[in-house]
This record gives sequence, structure tokens and C-alpha cells, in this order.
Amino acid sequence: LTKDSFKNITTQRIHGDCHLGNILKRGDVFHLIDFDDMVVGPAVQDMWLLLPGRDDYAENLRSKLLEAYTSMRDFNYEELRLTEVLRTLRMINYSAWIAKRFDDPAFKNAFPFFESPSYWEGQINDLREQIYHLENLSRVQDYE
Repeated sequence: LTKDSFKNITTQRIHGDCHLGNILKRGDVFHLIDFDDMVVGPAVQDMWLLLPGRDDYAENLRSKLLEAYTSMRDFNYEELRLTEVLRTLRMINYSAWIAKRFDDPAFKNAFPFFESPSYWEGQINDLREQIYHLENLSRVQDYE
């Protein structure tokens, strides 16, 4: 992937942390919460984070979400190619977010696993998996 991967990608105000843990259901109404991470970025950032899986089930749900989304607003489907890049950035930024605040006792209590070797082994394994997905994505884009 190169900087050209972001060519023709527009940005807008997005939630930035749009995952199922930030959606509450009260009766039949869903409420999106926790807007402190709002940023300007591609809409796909909120899409992949809401439905992060790569399997057929997640793809089917993502298609339905995009169908509903496009009934209210345009969506540039070219953005979907950025999913793995954005996923990788999210993983790195999450650990950096904890690290920056880890001297705060509240963070030590909330994230006691952060100093454990198993956490970092998991992070390294997850990043290796991301490298695999990014390399395969690059190969596919080379043939397009």
C-alpha cells in the first residue's frame, strides 16, 4: 500500500470509536455513545470497527449496514480497501493510548494485563497477522 491508496478518499466527521460496546439499546431504540474520540477520517473507519470480522457472516452484516447507510448518505466503496490499514493503525494506537496514560493508577487498575508478556506476545502475533493481510491486499491491488 502506498499514499496513493488514499487517493479519491474523502474524509468527514466520524465517531472514531464506533464498536458494539458504544451502542446501547433502550427499548427498541439504539443509542450511540462515547463521542470523545470523534475525528475526521474516512467513513469506513466506523464501518469496519462496528463489524470487525473478516468471515462471510461479518461481510453479510457489513453489506446490510452499508445498504442502510447509503439509503441516507453516499458511501465511497473504494474506502473498503483501507480496512486492514485502519485496523492495523487502531491496534497500534490502542496500545499507545494505554502506554501514554499507564502511570495513572486508574489505568494500571483498568489494564493490569498491559505489563504482562502474554499481552505483548498477543500484540506481536496480531500484528504479524495484519502484515499477512496487508501483503495479500497489496498483491490483489497489484493485479487490479
